[in-house]
Amino acid sequence: MDINIEQKPPTTIPQVRWKYTRASLFFLALVVCSVIIGITGVLLNTGYDDILQNAAFVLFVASGFAFVYFTEKLLGYRKLTSKQEEKLVGLAQEDETVSAYWRRVAEQGRYIVVVEYDAIVAYAQKREETIAKRT
Repeated sequence: MDINIEQKPPTTIPQVRWKYTRASLFFLALVVCSVIIGITGVLLNTGYDDILQNAAFVLFVASGFAFVYFTEKLLGYRKLTSKQEEKLVGLAQEDETVSAYWRRVAEQGRYIVVVEYDAIVAYAQKREETIAKRT
């Protein structure tokens, strides 16, 4: 998600977070199912042990990768740590744009997430570089 702090904050953050949460839980359920299928294939001698175990392994690997992918995406939508919040307070005191963005996020009834924090830090660094080039 591309965030520009000079504009209105996106209102879809909770929906995107929920989308990634559902996808992560779905693929976690597939991982659990593949483990159950694999254990069942080992414990029950049905004659299809190799096919069942291979299918369980393929399902485990594929759903495991998908689970990790969506969980990594979900990490961008978590709350800030206390260090990040302290840095955000400092940035908001230094720059009116950051303060205004934070205020608009609070008006939506939510907190700033890591994706937005990263955009704010990038904005502050770019602004500092611009000021340094002028002097």
